[in-house]
Amino acid sequence: MLQGIFLFVMFAGKLGPLTMAFSLANAAEARVKYPREDILTG
Repeated sequence: MLQGIFLFVMFAGKLGPLTMAFSLANAAEARVKYPREDILTG
């Protein structure tokens, strides 16, 4: 049990608290829209 907590704390420190907060806060769908177009090749 203690090893699991230690592992989580080390992982959180490596990842960074701000990165984790932004990733959890922005879990909604992506705002990026890719254009759809037929590409002619050949």
